[in-house]
Amino acid sequence: MSTGSVARSIARSLGCDAASTTSHRQLARVVGPAYRHHRQLSTQSRPALAAPPCTCAQSPARSYSSYPTQPVEQKHGAPQPRRKRTIRDLQANKRKRIPITMLTAHDYPSARFIEAAALPPSSATNGTNEAGSSLPSPSQQPRGIDIALIGDSLAMVACGYPSTTHLTLDEMLYHCRAVARGCKTSLLVADLPFGTYAVSVEDGVRAAVRIIQEGHMDAVKIEGGAEVVPLIKRLTDVGIPVMAHVGLTPQRQAALSGYRVQGKTVASAMKVYDDARAVTEDGGAFAVVLEAIPARLAAWITDRLDAPTIGIGAGKGCDGQVLVQLDMLGVDSDLGAGGKGPRFLKRYANLGQVATDAVREYADEVRGGQFPSEEHTYPISDEAWRGFLEAATTKARS
Repeated sequence: MSTGSVARSIARSLGCDAASTTSHRQLARVVGPAYRHHRQLSTQSRPALAAPPCTCAQSPARSYSSYPTQPVEQKHGAPQPRRKRTIRDLQANKRKRIPITMLTAHDYPSARFIEAAALPPSSATNGTNEAGSSLPSPSQQPRGIDIALIGDSLAMVACGYPSTTHLTLDEMLYHCRAVARGCKTSLLVADLPFGTYAVSVEDGVRAAVRIIQEGHMDAVKIEGGAEVVPLIKRLTDVGIPVMAHVGLTPQRQAALSGYRVQGKTVASAMKVYDDARAVTEDGGAFAVVLEAIPARLAAWITDRLDAPTIGIGAGKGCDGQVLVQLDMLGVDSDLGAGGKGPRFLKRYANLGQVATDAVREYADEVRGGQFPSEEHTYPISDEAWRGFLEAATTKARS
């Protein structure tokens, strides 16, 4: 390549005014006389053109990661995608007294239910999209679910185990990955399964790293009080966010003589408070689940903690609430045993009965010949069918 070509390439890479004498003098000193000769000839042989504006002095938008800082332009009338929920969002919700929503997920479909809950309802009325249907105003946009918890309760509701203590880390990772593929905008938190952090802090760190790295989670949840503070502190020191869990801790239900309400005595209430304060203030947990404790105690603790509290059977005085998705949808983990469930459970649907009725109707229609009907079959033209019969007959004779 000639020195003139080299000079032209350098000039273009600078992105500056082609007539900038300073830039060309610098290039001339680098490239040599050939560049000055080439520029003189080019100036004489080409008509004068307006020089493009120099952008050297302009400050481009600064980016601190590999992700683009500019928002992707949306089509006119298209609903705006929900921004990924973060720990800062939860802290802001606590300050503004906006209740935090948290729901469990255990597979791709349950994750998609959570993600779809953040989409605007079709019945909203404000403006129209390209198809002419109505669009909601920003104030009508549903907030959806802030936190998707891949809880070890899936051991019972999704895997059929008798308790959470049977769930292994590899099984948890499988479910984490499925949820991560379906839920993109909620903060993803997964339980550290029983036994993965009981022996040592190092074991707990290794398990948490796998949850983040292989399970594609944003944070981990750890059951326990003051005794797990060293692990929480170690994880937060290395950049792994931790949600704590005090009160009734299901992984220790055998030691607690079952799923019993905690904090009903002076000593028990003090332990719950001391544990909640230890895991957040000493350990650095960004939030704490309060399970199955008196509502007055939960509200009192919530008022005294900087970290958000998420209640399950702890009353409305908490900063947020969590339920097991299959339970609140009315899908019994005992295959339709019909149990009422814990006192704090509210069923928002009866999908278990709907699914059971649908399965029975399907079986009846298959046996009765109603399914499949003509609308559920694929046609073939008469000409193609005659050709097939001729070909099949010929082949059978040969």
